[in-house]
Amino acid sequence: MRIKSATVLLFILLSYAAFLSPVQALGQDSNTKPQTITLMARTKTNNYDNYTKAAFSFRYGINGDDAVKITRNDWDLRKRFRMPRCLRRGSLLYGNMNLNGDRDWFTVTLVTDDRSRIRDLGELGWYDDIKISILPACPEEDKSCTAVRFPSASSGKTVTDVNENVAKAVVGHMYLVRTKDRASDFYTLFRVEELKPSESCTISWKIVASPEE
Repeated sequence: MRIKSATVLLFILLSYAAFLSPVQALGQDSNTKPQTITLMARTKTNNYDNYTKAAFSFRYGINGDDAVKITRNDWDLRKRFRMPRCLRRGSLLYGNMNLNGDRDWFTVTLVTDDRSRIRDLGELGWYDDIKISILPACPEEDKSCTAVRFPSASSGKTVTDVNENVAKAVVGHMYLVRTKDRASDFYTLFRVEELKPSESCTISWKIVASPEE
């Protein structure tokens, strides 16, 4: 009986440790060719939220109905949608930010323990020589990782100058994302292939090897 109890306890401890330890992405590996996905600009009203179609998990390589199936999420009696757990942390969200009618923005760091960051690498193609440099995650002691700050007009700075968790969606541009939360720590490259302004965005994406820190 003691041996059986000890075995069960060991299994529980190992499972708990695996849950807490950062893991690599499940959706791809660094040898996989780029894949494509279309994201819809987020639309949210009292009775509707298309969050699952606006967000994309690089870790699982899913969004939309596939994400809902994984966590068996559904509409509750008040018609308020509960975001799938696999899309809450470490995901890319398109169209959630609206600047003077412009919704073509990407955001990362969606929940409190998410410390992900994004960087626009400019106009690049998949056959170009792309150098992956270290993209520092938001420090653990920083309690404003998920915040988006808006600079004053007199500062001469843009939203992307003062926020490392947002980026403007531009056709032909390549982006580097470091997904960092309590369950993951990995890098992804993605490129905007097609853009219907403030409506939808098609990206190609690929997990890449993490640079040495």
